[in-house]
Amino acid sequence: MKRFHWLLIFLILLIPIFVYSQGSITETVDDYTGEGVKIINLEWTSTGGSVSSTATVEPVDGFVFRVVTVPGTPAPKPLYDITLTDSDGFDILDGQLLNRHASNTEQVWPIVFTTSSSLLSLDITTTTSITHVPRFVKGSLNLYIISSSTSSQGTVKIFINKVAQ
Repeated sequence: MKRFHWLLIFLILLIPIFVYSQGSITETVDDYTGEGVKIINLEWTSTGGSVSSTATVEPVDGFVFRVVTVPGTPAPKPLYDITLTDSDGFDILDGQLLNRHASNTEQVWPIVFTTSSSLLSLDITTTTSITHVPRFVKGSLNLYIISSSTSSQGTVKIFINKVAQ
């Protein structure tokens, strides 16, 4: 009987998690074969505060070079977060999709920060530069929307330069 009570308490605590993570994602693909570019459009709807996808249906085999986020109507909360991970669970944009604007379309490019130091008169001067480096992805991508409002919509557009076959 004691185990039953613990199981019941455990299930009651889990119900809000399942209710909170409700939503849907619709995937469409624009394939510009002649140009070697594919755009995966992920239209998401949140009905419980967050959305997560299992994986993109369209396989990715190429370099992600741009991602555009478009808030929909009803809009998500200000500073909502998006994470786009590869099949290994790695965030391919290193957190650049965090704190999205609730009404403006925004775009990011995969980047790499490089730092160089030089010794000048015993002072160390550090220079940081940003380089745009497309991320290679082979397999599926996972989309996670966090901190969106209870009922909201939006679109994530993933631009891919396909690998020549």
